[in-house]
Amino acid sequence: MGYDVFISHDSADLSDANTLVSSLEGRGIRCWIDHRDLPLGSNWANEIFKTMTENPELLVVVLISANTLQSKYVEKEIAVADANNVSVIPVRLKDIKLMGALATHLSNKTWINAFEVGIDTVVEKISVEVNKRKTPASNLKPSPKPKSTSTPLTMKERFVDNGDQTITDTSTRLVWTKDANLAYPKDWQQALDYVASMNKGTVGNFGYTDWRLPTIQELYSLCRTDESTADLYALLKSYTGGYCNDKNVNVASLLTKAGFTNVQSDFYRSSTSYASNTSFAWIVFMDAGYVSAYDLSFYNYVWPVRSGH
Repeated sequence: MGYDVFISHDSADLSDANTLVSSLEGRGIRCWIDHRDLPLGSNWANEIFKTMTENPELLVVVLISANTLQSKYVEKEIAVADANNVSVIPVRLKDIKLMGALATHLSNKTWINAFEVGIDTVVEKISVEVNKRKTPASNLKPSPKPKSTSTPLTMKERFVDNGDQTITDTSTRLVWTKDANLAYPKDWQQALDYVASMNKGTVGNFGYTDWRLPTIQELYSLCRTDESTADLYALLKSYTGGYCNDKNVNVASLLTKAGFTNVQSDFYRSSTSYASNTSFAWIVFMDAGYVSAYDLSFYNYVWPVRSGH
């Protein structure tokens, strides 16, 4: 299900959040709210990221009260929205002054003071903004696919099993661990520590001592399952963000068929930090192939790589 509005709120303000959701959905506006739309037993951070990145016209509405000032969850939701260029509208339930990280994230946003104008006006303003952002499907034009400069390799030709629990991508000459889930999910520092342990030999390293986390370009290249060698080399030199592949395919499934094991349809972290927010780093979602930035403290999968020779 697609969403138009993401409701970010502290649990103490649930009544106000539910009232807003009910009024917006009465106008046909699809809302995401955690207590209803967060799947039971799911990873909160992953679900927040997916919701914000898989709904291109999404609007994040943040309910501001004294409770919000103490909420780390609201703070992280706003940070994810900012990192992924998702529009945010703060709605002040009470006349309070923002402090700390919330002031940093929200000081340049256009506010709605619910305590002055009332819920009906808040709903009207949000509705107008949502309708502005909706683009008729008939006006959408597909992006042109880059022209290949040579014939792409088949998946079996491109990825060669070295027989030592590593696989070489012959298009980029990068050597990846065959098992794409050796380390299990880790935060940024834990991921760096794990690779360092591989190189020290305290965990399995398959006879090599030059493992590292991949750059975002290197991780991104795994998603490009139909590119020529020349195109991939060009790709590794630059990165603009967005979806890795333009087909409705599961990247993890394709890489598994190519010979890798335990490839997760989930987030994998790169070594590339996010310039606009040093508490974030670039990641790749190995399902739809989405590339974006993510909080360093969140747990993501780790896929060690080494440069081929």
